[in-house]
Amino acid sequence: MENISEIKSGFIDYLKDKYGDEESSKIKSYSPELSIFMYSSDFQQYLVGNGYADVSVFSKSISEIKDMLSSGENKTEADAPNEEGVNESPDVNTGENVIQNNNTNGMNQVGDSFLITALTDVVNNDQDLFSAFNTNSNGTIDAEEITAFLDSVEAAMQADPDSYETIFDGIAKGIQEIKGAETSPESILESIYESEEALEYLDLDGDGKISDLEKELFESYVQGDNEELNAEDLQKVLEQMKNGTFDYDVELPEDALSVKDIPETDSNDTASTSSSPAQSSAGSVGSSGGVSGGSYSGNTTSSNNNVQSAPDDINDMNLEQLQQERETRQANVTSAQENVDGITSDIEDFQNGDYKDAREAYEKALEEDENISEELKEKISENLDNIEKTTSDITSLNSDISQTKTDLSSAETQVDADEKNIAALESAINSYSGDLTEEEAAAKQKAQTQLDTLKETTLPQHEQERDALDEKLNGEDGLLAQLKAKEEELEGYKQERDNLENTIQEMIESNSANLSDETVEAFETFREAEQHLEELQTQLPDAQEQLSSALTELEEVDALINEKQAEKLERENSNSEFDFDFNETLTDSMKSEIEKVKQIFEENKDKYEAVEEATGIPAELVAAIHYREGSCNFDTYLHNGEPLGQTTTLVPKDVYFEDWTEAAIDALLNHGGDISQLEEGNLDSYLYYAECYNGLGYSYRDIASPYVWSGTDKYTGGMFVADGVFDGSYKDTRPGVAVIMKELCS
Repeated sequence: MENISEIKSGFIDYLKDKYGDEESSKIKSYSPELSIFMYSSDFQQYLVGNGYADVSVFSKSISEIKDMLSSGENKTEADAPNEEGVNESPDVNTGENVIQNNNTNGMNQVGDSFLITALTDVVNNDQDLFSAFNTNSNGTIDAEEITAFLDSVEAAMQADPDSYETIFDGIAKGIQEIKGAETSPESILESIYESEEALEYLDLDGDGKISDLEKELFESYVQGDNEELNAEDLQKVLEQMKNGTFDYDVELPEDALSVKDIPETDSNDTASTSSSPAQSSAGSVGSSGGVSGGSYSGNTTSSNNNVQSAPDDINDMNLEQLQQERETRQANVTSAQENVDGITSDIEDFQNGDYKDAREAYEKALEEDENISEELKEKISENLDNIEKTTSDITSLNSDISQTKTDLSSAETQVDADEKNIAALESAINSYSGDLTEEEAAAKQKAQTQLDTLKETTLPQHEQERDALDEKLNGEDGLLAQLKAKEEELEGYKQERDNLENTIQEMIESNSANLSDETVEAFETFREAEQHLEELQTQLPDAQEQLSSALTELEEVDALINEKQAEKLERENSNSEFDFDFNETLTDSMKSEIEKVKQIFEENKDKYEAVEEATGIPAELVAAIHYREGSCNFDTYLHNGEPLGQTTTLVPKDVYFEDWTEAAIDALLNHGGDISQLEEGNLDSYLYYAECYNGLGYSYRDIASPYVWSGTDKYTGGMFVADGVFDGSYKDTRPGVAVIMKELCS
């Protein structure tokens, strides 16, 4: 797209051409931004006609504005539309009539504007929209009301003059202001939480911030016995905070966990103080644990850079991160091995190429030189044969040693895994005690069968392979011993070579032997080849050391992976560690839902366990929350049920992930309860975390949360069926977290 200033300039020229000189002076009096608004239907035609935009861009924006206005309030009984929604009163002025009959502030120029061309018919036929503009409820949209709207549009465009699209933002903003959005409970709450005075009153734990639990306590206090938060009451509280007269006598519950960043909304269960029709992805009746059905948390600190990065210390990594780290370290091993192989190949290529040519030329020159004794010629030739053969043997040994070290490392890792898995299965089997159910007995027998196979077959086989490789490498006649012997042998041959070459060098320098020019030249060329060969050979020990180091690093991460996988094996085969102290009251529908969850859990256990590794929250609890939040849909955020791969617009806003696992980890660590308060193996702490994740509104009403307890005898009824609307007679029809966990653990 061209520079926006060129688009503006071109549009004004377009207007001048269309309306002629008579209108030119008027057009010149407006800024390009205001001209865009004043002649916005023309602007649409100009953009589309010049290929800058498609008609759908504008129709979509208009549609969004209409959708936003569909929730309008302040319905006017007089002159209201009829049953079909049509306004029949001839006394009600439309926006077009008022604008065209008013010259104030140039309002007569708006007759052809976006507002009129796009929305006049809707204003005439939509009572909600009419009421939104008719702020004084006098049955007429007058110039003052339109001016207020136009002012807000101008302000929005001036704030961002470099984009014609801001006109739609301005219209939306203007309509919100006309509707009184600035006095909504949500807006006032946001103002309260952003004010300096709020910390003084609401920061009950003194940590320098207002947690979501502290917000919920505050909202519950202000709401009192009312059905929902009241904007007027909140405004009074804000004023009292600012003048220091707010009387707030609230304390944190002694046994309460510190709840951090509880999501304002979730896809199925939270009906917050700021709802959205796009909020529910599962289509279920909303319920909430937030105060009066909501857990409004004000602004969020989420960003678009929410990527779950691995810790620097591998001991702090979860299984998935360790496996990713292993890939990196395996790549390092592969690279180091390739480096060893590359140097070995270079040595062999040089030996079979330039070095061989130089030796042959040297030996030929010696053979043809009559001034060199036959005895010396034979000694030189024999010595070169010995060096070449020993060097070749060493090169071959080094290559074999590198591969054997790699194989031995893998074998040792496998034995380590077997031993840890044996310990894990033994521990799992010991978790079964007393009278076992048929299902428990079968699970115990399954673990015993695995244990027997490991002990009797798998481990002995892997130990045999490891021992054979160890003997091959480190035995009395192993590769390392052979290498040492060959290197000592080579040193002797090299010493002999140096003595022989010194003899030739002395003969050349003394000139006493009258060596031929061919011998002298071949000798010098061969010595250069020898030096280059040795330079290549000196690179090999460093490369092998790098390979050994890379293998050691790989073994370190493999040991941790074995440990994590053994823990996973133990969990899978152990009897449930939780004591589910409740009776199930499941309906057939709930049982059917649980069966679906169990199937999804088994098919996607690796994903849930990856989240467990990163957060410490059991995989079964993660799956249960996933069900309550998004019906186990892996294409949505665990945060709020919005589609993955798009920046969230609901709270928490501005979160972006494409991967469900990473998103779930972020939701549970950064937008849920306080992970540090979870106690391993303590079911109560897990279920309390789930209630905090949803909100503590039910707790304040002293009833069991259906989010947690639906489908058990602890929950008898009562539910937030909409934002701020609690229905004591309504009963949740979906299974709660507790019973889902129980079924998954069994």
